[in-house]
Formats: sequence, structure tokens, C-alpha cells
Amino acid sequence: MKTIYVDGSCSGNPGMAACRGIMDDKQIFNYALGYGTNNIAEFLAIAYAIDYAKKNLLEPITIYSDSQTAIAWINGKYANSSMSNEHLTKAVKWLQGIDMTNISIQKWHTKQDGEIPADFGNK
Repeated sequence: MKTIYVDGSCSGNPGMAACRGIMDDKQIFNYALGYGTNNIAEFLAIAYAIDYAKKNLLEPITIYSDSQTAIAWINGKYANSSMSNEHLTKAVKWLQGIDMTNISIQKWHTKQDGEIPADFGNK
């Protein structure tokens, strides 16, 4: 089974946000997201990983994120944010229309496993 590791980043919170995904030790996406929060960036990282998996016929797949909040938002197919972001709005609408049966979203445990492979390293 394939695995994608994702992370979101934000310069300030809120601030300029970005997200990226890593698979097989290679970066598969890295997007600037404009103004947002860290939770939005983490959520969008998972959404972009799901989109990548679907477009590349990689299901079943496991996606790891170190954000419990983003995982909950993805599983609920909503984003509990009062901040408006065009990427966020599009992602929520898209998620509500897709089947996620063969997609497993798992929590990465940083204290136990170290930094997630997609980590931006700007702590």
C-alpha cells in the first residue's frame, strides 16, 4: 500500500500558509495557499494528498498528518474555520462529493516517531 506524508505551514497564525506532500521520499506537491491558519494549511495538505491519490489511481492509500484537527475536519468533510480562503472553500465542496472508502487518514505521532517526513522544519 502506498503512503503519503503531509504537512502544513504558516508564517504567523494567521499568516502566509503553504502545504506539501511526500511519497517515496519525493515531494509530490508543494503549494502556496495565501493567507490562512495552520489548521487550514494542514487540512489542505490532506485534501491535496487525497486528490493526488485519486488522480494517480493509488487507492488504497494511507495518508499521515500530524494534525488531529485537520484529520477530524477531513473525516467530517467540513472545515471549522471562520477564516475565508478560496482553496479551503473549494476543497470542502470537493470532499463532500468524493468517496473516501479506500483512503485511510492516520495521525502521525511526532513524539514517538519524530518529525513527519513532509515537515517544513520551520518551528
